[in-house]
Amino acid sequence: ADSVSRGSSPGIEATKDAVEGATGLTVQFYVLIDMNGFARLIDALGGVTINVTERVPVGGREDEYGDWVDIAWYIEPGLQTLDGENAQWYARSRHGSARGDYDRMERQRELQVAILEQMSPSNVLMRFQEIADAGTDLVQTDIPEAMLGTFVNLAAKAKEFTPVRVELAPPAVDPEYPDYQQIHSLVAAGVAEASPVPEPTE
Repeated sequence: ADSVSRGSSPGIEATKDAVEGATGLTVQFYVLIDMNGFARLIDALGGVTINVTERVPVGGREDEYGDWVDIAWYIEPGLQTLDGENAQWYARSRHGSARGDYDRMERQRELQVAILEQMSPSNVLMRFQEIADAGTDLVQTDIPEAMLGTFVNLAAKAKEFTPVRVELAPPAVDPEYPDYQQIHSLVAAGVAEASPVPEPTE
């Protein structure tokens, strides 16, 4: 009941607990993105440009022989400007990738970085109404309203920096028998690398 009153839910709180236990981080707030709304946001921004490195199937299913059939179309390799539907499939498709879920995770990271880089103030202003319309029910969060301005400023500043990657996947981490102390160390090292170095004092 308390989590619901704070804009959260028992499921979300359990997820936060699991992330904290696995990474050693303290998760203060959450942001939940609706994937259908995510596709509308990409369309409102005029698409997102990605350097596609391998053919990605859109749609399809596995038949009784283990073959992937009924593919609607492919996202072809090369520099592509993806609309919302194709960006969503690019982030979610795992079939045909050598590393399955791990390749999908990499594509999701690429998409996040591309959106951040391409969401310029001029683009946002030019497409403000489309973005506002797409944003309806797009995001669910328990960030207090009084702090939203701070997080918007933080997101704008994030464009100035290169994200630090922490790969919690093979060969660095064994997903079947994870060493959580090792994972905590990897995450802590990544956070330290991304943290600003204090200015020396006289």
